[in-house]
Amino acid sequence: MLVVPGRSQAVSGFRLKTLIEKLPFPSGAIAGMQAHYAHFVEFDPSYTEASAVFGAAQTDHTPVAVEALQPTTAENVWTIIATLLRAPGETGAPHAPIQLLDENTDGEEAQDLAANERELWVLPRCGTISPWSSKATDIFGLCGLGCVVRRVERGVVYRIAFAQGFAVPQFKLSEHRQIINAGSDRMTEGIYEACPAPAQIFAHAEPRPLREVPIRDSSDGELARPIRSIEAAQAEPSSAADDQGAAVALLVRANRELGLALASDEIAYLVDAYMAELKRNPTDTELMMFAQVNSEHCRHKIFNAAWTIDGHAQTRSLFDWIRATQNMHPEHVLSAYSDNAAVLEAVDAN
Repeated sequence: MLVVPGRSQAVSGFRLKTLIEKLPFPSGAIAGMQAHYAHFVEFDPSYTEASAVFGAAQTDHTPVAVEALQPTTAENVWTIIATLLRAPGETGAPHAPIQLLDENTDGEEAQDLAANERELWVLPRCGTISPWSSKATDIFGLCGLGCVVRRVERGVVYRIAFAQGFAVPQFKLSEHRQIINAGSDRMTEGIYEACPAPAQIFAHAEPRPLREVPIRDSSDGELARPIRSIEAAQAEPSSAADDQGAAVALLVRANRELGLALASDEIAYLVDAYMAELKRNPTDTELMMFAQVNSEHCRHKIFNAAWTIDGHAQTRSLFDWIRATQNMHPEHVLSAYSDNAAVLEAVDAN
């Protein structure tokens, strides 16, 4: 895996200031903070010139492509990678060398840190592929690197300098709850002390088996058990009399442990649908899809609901009030609240 530092201003000064204020250190303890992008390039297993590409990067940190290149040499491969990942004229973020890490590298070893400095590496959550990675990997393929690079990912590196007179914390910053909450989105990101191992960044997991949540026979206490297919769940008869209360209790547990965010009436609806109509157990995939399609984000159940203030029914929903702003000021808006998008009138750029 090739580690390539990117722009040295990955985060605005305002966001850095806000982050410093949220960290669990006394006022004035942090003398400064820098943030730069770090890009991670996973070479295809069939590509054997990774060391040569690294050598080319060491020889010419920021090559300039003056013409279209084919990935026929290690130098050309590095030039394409550098052109795609580095801003024009970028000479590298401070203290951020280009690295080549073997797939067996353990990671989490801080490099080139001063005595008063600590680092936080914020990357996409282990086992996930970020939207940036999907698009960047497609672009690499279109630029001729499809047989060279298997995947590209990106993270942000924060370098924290502590002021004189303040003790540099000796605990693991990446395990402190307040730091995790302030510096990352726990749903989509992970936080580390240094560059994590390639296996953590580019985890390639096998698809998990389909599982059923046995609401029609919850006597054994299992939350979910593997099945071959949905048809298998339909074919297997219940081994005990259907227990509505036990079914609700198991779905409440699944709701909590699978992170479904279902309301109590939605759980009751699912229990009735599967036990009375479908007469089979739901699968974990079906429950997750129901949770997403029926979420507030997709359905706007709360924002479109009827509501009252001090006992008086309101004539407009919350969503109506949001739309009202555009109705009152429609200028320059060509389309709004349609297909999850809006179209604004632009100006002539010539």
